[in-house]
Formats: sequence, structure tokens, C-alpha cells
Amino acid sequence: MFEQLFTNKEEKEMVRRESEATRFQREQNAVEAGSVETNQDLIDTQGKSDLIRWQQELQDELQEVIFQLKGYMKVKGQWVKPDPCNPLCNDLFIESVVRPQITPFISRNFINSNFDIKTILADLKHTSNEIADNMADGYDKYNIKFENYDLITRLLKNLMKAGSFRALQGWTKKTDSTIFKRVETSSDHDHVKTPPKGLFT
Repeated sequence: MFEQLFTNKEEKEMVRRESEATRFQREQNAVEAGSVETNQDLIDTQGKSDLIRWQQELQDELQEVIFQLKGYMKVKGQWVKPDPCNPLCNDLFIESVVRPQITPFISRNFINSNFDIKTILADLKHTSNEIADNMADGYDKYNIKFENYDLITRLLKNLMKAGSFRALQGWTKKTDSTIFKRVETSSDHDHVKTPPKGLFT
């Protein structure tokens, strides 16, 4: 009888230990699952921020225009200087006219604004005239040939227009907000797990 009692105590102790081990494992799994979800939330948030940042980053566009003005050619996704190189202007024109005149039109502050069409067209007109005046007055010091005037102004106007009309009646802010909501909704759907099928489903 003593042996039987001792065996029963051992069995109870084993059951208790197994129960504690199972509970501990369950808690660990819950913590790990929560950690994974937290990490996924951070990744999703970072993805949303990167998307918005990409939408509002136009400096690369300006750099592409500058490479074209310098006479570079794009080969396999890389800008290379050909030999011979025939630039449309010199660095003085780029640094003293192009950057100062174009940069305001591609700034985040500008494209996140809320301008009406008259204001935008007036800004485009005044800036275009300013660039043309600089080209006419300083063509010799900027090494600009007359036959390249139209090409230069077209490159710069296209870049200015792209930034300007993103500021039309808050277009960028509205669009980025919509994209953010769509990404958020899509992310939320991805997080919803299909419930396990039960006995009667």
C-alpha cells in the first residue's frame, strides 16, 4: 500500500509538471506571436513611410535633367559621359540658374501646398521668363548655343510642370492620404488569419 501511495504521488507530480510545462510553452508562444505581430506592424509602418517618401522625392528627377544638360547618356541605367561630350550648357548655368529656379518647384513644401490654377500658371510663367532672360543675357558665359534654347527650356519646363500641378488644390496631400489608407487596409487584411476549420465547418 505504501508503494502504491508513493506511485500515486509520483504520477500526480508528473502531471503537475507537465501541466506547468504546457502552460509555460503556451505563454511563450503567445509572447512570440505578439512579438512577430509587433515586428510586422513596424515593417508595415516603415513601408508606408517609404512609399510616401518616394512619392515626394523629386531630387532624382532634377539630377536626371542636369545629366542631360551636361551631355551625358544613359547606358544600362547608368549615366555616362560620352567621348566626345556635347553639353547643352556649362556648370555655371546649372548652379546659378537651373538649381535655384527649379528647386522650389520640386520641394516637399511646394508640392504639399494647396494652390489654385492661376497661382501655379503665374509662377510657371515668371520662372520660365526668368530662365529665358538669363539664357539670353548670359549665353556666352553659360556656353549655350542658340539652337539648343528650345531643348533646354523644354527640359526645365517639363520638370517645373510636374512639380507644380502636384500642388494644385492639394492634389499630393489627397493622393498620399488615399495611398496610405489603401496600404493600411491591405495590410490589415493580410493580418487577418483564416480561422481553423472546426468539426462542423
